[in-house]
Amino acid sequence: MRKPQVIPDEDHEVVYERVAAVDVAKASGVACMRLPDPARPGRYANQIWDNVPATRAGITELGRELIRHQVQKVTLESTSDYWRIWYYVLESTGLAVQLVSASQAIPWPASNRPPCRSSVGCVRQGPAHGRAACWAQSTRRSEGRSVEPK
Repeated sequence: MRKPQVIPDEDHEVVYERVAAVDVAKASGVACMRLPDPARPGRYANQIWDNVPATRAGITELGRELIRHQVQKVTLESTSDYWRIWYYVLESTGLAVQLVSASQAIPWPASNRPPCRSSVGCVRQGPAHGRAACWAQSTRRSEGRSVEPK
């Protein structure tokens, strides 16, 4: 038998195990962190922060928490230029940050999400942007929910 050809993953094909995503708005953001669940091997758990203030202190505090959990990649989803403070402050804390527009963020199919008045958070990313698996759902009552993809 001949030796198999080895083809390494491209940078955009990396699947990160410890990820976070932030849906950025003008005054605040909703952040979701997805980590392996130690209580359920092979499964993941989401942690969601509603209304993280879009201030240097608020974003730095979030960044420190993400570093404490060894997050490998943070994805920001923003439809305006409100992403700037999030990007630069999170990057200054030592995190790897990437920005995607709403058109690049691929939400989980509606059949896998609970009914909700407002979808906030993100994202699965398409192949051109790597894959960050994190989804946050929130209602206006600040009730966070997480959804495990199927």
